[in-house]
Amino acid sequence: MKSPLRHPLVALLLLALVAAMLVPLWQRQPVTVMQPLDMELPSVPVMAPADPTEPVSELELRSADAEINAGRDALVRQTDSGDGDQPALPRAWAVQLLSYQSEQEAGAAKQRLLDAGYRAFLRRTLDGQLWQLYAGPELEQESAEATLARLQFELLAPTDAQVVPFRP
Repeated sequence: MKSPLRHPLVALLLLALVAAMLVPLWQRQPVTVMQPLDMELPSVPVMAPADPTEPVSELELRSADAEINAGRDALVRQTDSGDGDQPALPRAWAVQLLSYQSEQEAGAAKQRLLDAGYRAFLRRTLDGQLWQLYAGPELEQESAEATLARLQFELLAPTDAQVVPFRP
C-alpha cells in the first residue's frame, strides 16, 4: 500500500495548509490597549407637567354607574318584550365562569383571559357582593358553547362554567 505522502502534490498541499495556519501566528503584533473616550452624559430632560384635570370623585362614579345600570335595565326590558319604537336586540350568549369577592382578583382573571385571546367582561352580581367573570359575548349559542369547550380544554374555565344568555 502506498503512503499518501509519496505523492508530491499532496505533500505540497499539506505544507501550504500548515504554512497558512502558522504564518499569521508568527506575524502577530502585540495587542494595544484602547484608551477610553472622554464623554459627558446629556442632562436630564425636563418633563412636561402632569395633566391638571381633577380625578373623578366617588360620588361621580356612583352616579355614572347608576345611569349605566338604569339604561341597561331599560334596554333589557325592551329586549325581553320586543316593544317600543326600536326593534328588539338580537339575543347573544356568554360563558359564565367564576365569581370573585374583590375587584382586583376579578380584574386579574379577566386580564388572563384577554391575554389568552378571549373577549372577557366583569359584572357585579345582583346583590352587589361579588364580581362575576364572563367570556364572550357570542351571537350564536353554538359559538359560545365552542368557546366554553376551548376554555375548559385550556384549563381556563371551571367544570361548572355554563353558557348563559347575554344581557347588555
